[in-house]
Amino acid sequence: AFADVGYVTGDSMMIRAEVFDRVGLLPEEYFLYFEETDFNLRVRRDGWRTVVEPRSRVHHFRKSHGPLPRAYYVYYYLRNRLIFAAHWTDTPVEAVVADLAPFIDAWRTKVAANRPEWSTAYEYLVHRALEDGRRGVTGESPGIAALDHPRLLAQGLPS
Repeated sequence: AFADVGYVTGDSMMIRAEVFDRVGLLPEEYFLYFEETDFNLRVRRDGWRTVVEPRSRVHHFRKSHGPLPRAYYVYYYLRNRLIFAAHWTDTPVEAVVADLAPFIDAWRTKVAANRPEWSTAYEYLVHRALEDGRRGVTGESPGIAALDHPRLLAQGLPS
């Protein structure tokens, strides 16, 4: 028996071709994070149900959990949250940024405790993500994932 839900995660979707014909594909402008949230809202707005089969199981390795965040996770999660909010809500951007403060501060604390040499890179990622989100920068941002690399950290951050 299927259960109606408001959201289906993107890591294991079964979607009828007609849905794509009517509402389009997952939006590429997010590149990573929030694309399936946007898609779910468009699907539901078009009158489709979103359901899950409670007995199904998917094992998904999430690198964003653990003692430290990955650079791409910090950047795309923050930037895309601003882009998503601008597209789907009337919430002022600074209110969205304020709502993200606990997320930012929690990771800042973990970075300081577990990898203090990465603190400068973390602050750069947060600043760049929020600025890019405010400006509506979309798609892949080359070089973001490389900020995890110890050699780059030793050389310094990009300007």
